[in-house]
Amino acid sequence: MSSGWHLYWLGTGSAQTETLVNASAVLEHENRPLLMIDCGDSALMAYRERYGAPPEALFITHAHMDHVGGLERLFYQLIFDESRRGRCRLYVPANLIPVLQARVADYPSPLAEGGARTSGTHSN
Repeated sequence: MSSGWHLYWLGTGSAQTETLVNASAVLEHENRPLLMIDCGDSALMAYRERYGAPPEALFITHAHMDHVGGLERLFYQLIFDESRRGRCRLYVPANLIPVLQARVADYPSPLAEGGARTSGTHSN
């Protein structure tokens, strides 16, 4: 792969297909990921396969589950790894924040415990 700026497509699918991975892309510079765009469940897995670690920056375009369904998994990958905790920047348009919060908070069977989901910190 040549150096410079690239937009790498992790997936071009939708919520209806598993083989194409959820629609998502990564802005790369010099072959290094700078920004993941959207975080569906299969897109997060594709990101980890390609880069070997969770993203350090994420932009959410809208709150459909095939674009945000990986957020809870990402949360766990970050919160319990002290070297990564607090290091992923989340970029969300201001008008999307209440929609995204409601979508993720009301998702069936959330796993977050001990207030970590709401406080952003892990307590022992």
